Amino acid sequence: MAMQDLISGALGNCEVCNASSDEAMMIGEPGVRPFWVCPDCYIAYQSLMEEYEGTARKMPMGRDLQKLILLQRDYLSATKWCGEGGELYEKGRYEEALQLFLKALSICRDQNKRRDYEAVLGNIATIYTDLGRFEEALKTHKEEETICRELRQDTDLGVCLFNEGRLCEKMGKRSEARDYAKSAVGILSKTGGDSATLEKARNLVARLT
Repeated sequence: MAMQDLISGALGNCEVCNASSDEAMMIGEPGVRPFWVCPDCYIAYQSLMEEYEGTARKMPMGRDLQKLILLQRDYLSATKWCGEGGELYEKGRYEEALQLFLKALSICRDQNKRRDYEAVLGNIATIYTDLGRFEEALKTHKEEETICRELRQDTDLGVCLFNEGRLCEKMGKRSEARDYAKSAVGILSKTGGDSATLEKARNLVARLT
């Protein structure tokens, strides 16, 4: 179990991110030199501990742990930006929301967080659609569709296909829209997931037939 102590006062820079902090947490393992981290890096460390808990994986130590903490900090930032982006989207502040989701997307891509990357792509495509940037939206949905297939996320794939169909309808591509909607109905009927989108997909098929 790692040692965890809270020390108040000016202790210099965090040994992970090099930020100065008036508070520092000590992280260390038996036989390994402990190091001081700022509160933000300690939060990232705790998040890592939760991820490793109950798994067969062993938490890295020393410099490897410090590098992992930095990556986790970035990932937690991406998660925060997605939450803030969703709030901005609900307020109709689409451009601001888009910028936050794009920042999050970059981190998810760099860290190969493919499940998160797929989810963020869906949000970005939705914003592009609402902004009337249909070609960019369709391109983004296509990338989302590819990842859904690779990860075998069938319910997400069905939702993505419906969104592609709805988008094609807006673009006047009725035949393509119908094909996407039919595919969405087929997949969502099998998975039993997202009944609301399944009903919308069925209505889209009926409207375009």
